[in-house]
Amino acid sequence: MKLAGLKFKKIIIYDMNMSKTIMGDQFLPITNTTEDFQRIILSEIEGSENHFDFNGLIARIRSKCEFKKEINTTYTGSLDFLGTELDFINKMIWEQIWNKKLMIDFTLNRPHRNPEMFYFIKINC
Repeated sequence: MKLAGLKFKKIIIYDMNMSKTIMGDQFLPITNTTEDFQRIILSEIEGSENHFDFNGLIARIRSKCEFKKEINTTYTGSLDFLGTELDFINKMIWEQIWNKKLMIDFTLNRPHRNPEMFYFIKINC
């Protein structure tokens, strides 16, 4: 949203009951324990098709996590992970690669492929 040359990523509106509405996408911490978060990540990797993309994996993981929301607050935009959670997911993916359970798919000529995404193939040993 632009207002007099200024750009806003977040708009906060208070109502008469002091409830708050935050408009725009938000990056929030999760309330899941580390063990629970790890279980969700591995479960989503294992439940993926043999060929999957990073963004789809993140969306599925995000839908299973609980975000730490402020009390009396409504969020109208999407909720997303902080960088620390994304780093943790990346480390889990690299562990799967090092353990020879996943490999990076560098193929560029697959149908319906977005060249700006990262793709993985599950290795069935």
